Amino acid sequence: MDQKGLFTDKEIEKVLHYIAMETLIQYKQFKGQYDNCRDFDVIYENRDHLQIKPFEKYVDHIVLQGMTSEVAEQRLKNSLDRFTRNRNLENMSETEIYDELRKTYRKGLDVRVQQTKYMLRYP
Repeated sequence: MDQKGLFTDKEIEKVLHYIAMETLIQYKQFKGQYDNCRDFDVIYENRDHLQIKPFEKYVDHIVLQGMTSEVAEQRLKNSLDRFTRNRNLENMSETEIYDELRKTYRKGLDVRVQQTKYMLRYP
């Protein structure tokens, strides 16, 4: 904040960076889970198989079942749609996704400032 108690452009840009990075991390997590939820079906269905049984002590079956496509696929899709605002980001690089997220948050902030500007003591 500056001497008047206002946020500086540098601070706003820093916060926008953090928000975009946090969203990118969450997007990548949900995307990975969504892309692989069918693999959890196979693991869950074969959890009693002799080759998997020795690893049973490392598996929480409730969590494993919660990751199967029947349980998680639609929830993960909804989360991805919310993060991407229903845009397809699959063919974009991580940098392009970050830039897109940052632009979206910047535009949203600009709209919010315009909507609330009249309520502020603005010189």
